Amino acid sequence: MLDITKQNVLDKVLQLPREACKHDGRHIQSQRVGFLSPLSSKHVRHEKRCPLVIKAEPGQRISFTLYDFAFRNETGPRFSTEQYCQQYFVIREPFVGSDVTICSGDERERPQVYISRTHEVAVELSAKSDQPTFIIKYEVIGCPRLKTPEGTVVTYNDDVIKVSCNNSRESFTLKCVNNTWFGELRNCSIPGSIPF
Repeated sequence: MLDITKQNVLDKVLQLPREACKHDGRHIQSQRVGFLSPLSSKHVRHEKRCPLVIKAEPGQRISFTLYDFAFRNETGPRFSTEQYCQQYFVIREPFVGSDVTICSGDERERPQVYISRTHEVAVELSAKSDQPTFIIKYEVIGCPRLKTPEGTVVTYNDDVIKVSCNNSRESFTLKCVNNTWFGELRNCSIPGSIPF
C-alpha cells in the first residue's frame, strides 16, 4: 500500500497545459505511471470535450487506483453505491465501446478500481476544484505484443507466451515480468538464437 496523502502527491499530479486540446480535442499521455486529479484540467476549458487519453503499447493494459480523500471513517448509515454515485471520473475504451463510471466509495484507497481491456483509454474528470477530493494513479501493466520472427506461431496465455516454429517442433517460452519479456527467442529459419 502506497503512503499517499494530498500533500505528498499533489506535486506529482499531471497538469495539462492550456493548449492541450487545441489540435484534435484530446491530450495524449504515454507515461508508464502517473497521477490525475481535478487539478489536472484546471486550466483547460470543457474537459469533457478534451479527455485525457492514456496510451500504452498494444498488448498492455492500464490499471487505475483511486485515493479518495472525501472518505471519512465514520459509523452509521451511508449511501450505497446502488443508491447514490458521486461521480469522480469516466473511463472510455474506444476499441471495445465500453464506458465505466468511477464513483466515491467507502474506502480511502481502492487498488485496481479498474483495469482496462485494451491499451488505450480516455479519462474524463468530472469536476474541477482547487481542493481535490480524489487522486487517480494510473499504471501501464503487462508487456507489449511481441514482434516475432517469420515462420512462427505465437500463443499468448496471460503473462506467458509460447512461440512455435512452423517448420519444426521447436518452441520457446517467454515470461512477462515488470513490463519486460524474459526468455530466449530463436529464429526458426536460422540456427542460433537472439537473446530477448
